[in-house]
Amino acid sequence: MLNKLDSIYNIGVKDFAIFFDDLTGEEGGTNQANFLNKLQNALDKKYVDVYPLITVSTQYTRNWMIDEDGNIKQYTLEFSSLLNKNIIVLYTGENYVCDGISERSFQEIKKIYGKNLGIWWNYPVNDYIRHNSTRFIKLALGPIEKLPRIKVGSIFFNPMGQPILSKISIATGADYALSPYTYDPITSWNKAIEKQFGELAPAMKVFASHSQHMETDYVKTGPDDAPEFYYKAHQAVLDTMKGKYVVTTKLNYLIDEMENSANILLEKLPSDILNECELMLEQFKRIANADRLAVQSLKNHKLCPELKNLRQEIKNNESKAMISELSAVRFIDEVIQLYE
Repeated sequence: MLNKLDSIYNIGVKDFAIFFDDLTGEEGGTNQANFLNKLQNALDKKYVDVYPLITVSTQYTRNWMIDEDGNIKQYTLEFSSLLNKNIIVLYTGENYVCDGISERSFQEIKKIYGKNLGIWWNYPVNDYIRHNSTRFIKLALGPIEKLPRIKVGSIFFNPMGQPILSKISIATGADYALSPYTYDPITSWNKAIEKQFGELAPAMKVFASHSQHMETDYVKTGPDDAPEFYYKAHQAVLDTMKGKYVVTTKLNYLIDEMENSANILLEKLPSDILNECELMLEQFKRIANADRLAVQSLKNHKLCPELKNLRQEIKNNESKAMISELSAVRFIDEVIQLYE
């Protein structure tokens, strides 16, 4: 291993990481810690400009480190007690993907590992949002949020399978890392998109706002998709159910924004970025068209004939592209359910 790291050092690399996260079982903590300690000692003796090793342990979430009674599990106990305290250990939160890390949670794990606990944050990574074997079907384009408002020694943001579009979220992560005390997710997100997309920023903001939240049956993370849209849309459904007059001016404006932004981005995005999101933009257009029919259904007090067909078309394409499933798509489903 030292020979391998030497070869990388010779091309200019000064940071090295050894990850044990894909291993299983309660055993191995002692051997893994001893291996890292031996490697760290060898690097320290040979080089004066190499930074401490970085590692992810086999038990890297709180749920895997600590049992239901609050006791540290055997692997983590062995690994943490033996490991050189200069080695940086990365932590992902309660689960490998989770809806934030509280300061209390971070400090609890820091007591186990010491000053060099860092964070491995699984946003905007999107490989777990999949349809059968097809991965990366939803983009995580929101800001980094819900992390401790304290200075963290090390933090890594796991990118999507779409590297260029990952830069939106990762840019906000850089702002967080620089100043967690004053970090504002929305301000940072707006700044990142404006800097990266220039004149296309307004269209990208609309599109990205509908593709932020990542959720499966077992994990969720990221800001809600298009909360303003869903509030207006759901309120329109509720008002219809109560027999109230439904004002749809703002909702129609938001739907027009969706379609217009998709058209602008499909026409003007550079090809390398478009390759990462074309399927999602096409799906976004379908959803906007269906949302417009959903609004018309509420106005007419009956289901527009084409709405169910268009909803099926959206469903047929969800194996390749997902967006706004709990916001703009949810509105379509609510309207269909209302009139069936």
